[in-house]
Amino acid sequence: SVVVVGAGLAGAQTLAALRRRGYTGRVTLLGAEGVPPYDRPPLSKELLSRPSPAWLADDLGVDVDALADDVHLADPAVRLERVGTADAPGWSVETRSGDRLVADAVVLAVGSVPVRPRGWEHARVL
Repeated sequence: SVVVVGAGLAGAQTLAALRRRGYTGRVTLLGAEGVPPYDRPPLSKELLSRPSPAWLADDLGVDVDALADDVHLADPAVRLERVGTADAPGWSVETRSGDRLVADAVVLAVGSVPVRPRGWEHARVL
């Protein structure tokens, strides 16, 4: 079994690649935003011509609901722990809601969050 942490472009493409290469095991996708994977418009080139996100299911044909056995789009991973033995390693992923998922492999396909310096907590970021 595989848990993919991150429901953005990298996570969606990981799901697609696993299935395209014949992986038939259980796959779970975890995401923080609560919406299906999308591509944000590039700020420097297409902000005015494409102001809304491009949904990857439409844009690339990557439908995470069809590719994954379980999709948790508003329940991000908060803890990763190695479990099992040296002969049979495994991983435990805890979600914000307290669910605990055990898998043979975990793919970290996480995005990024802007870091604001102290005193800049209320600054708007792009």
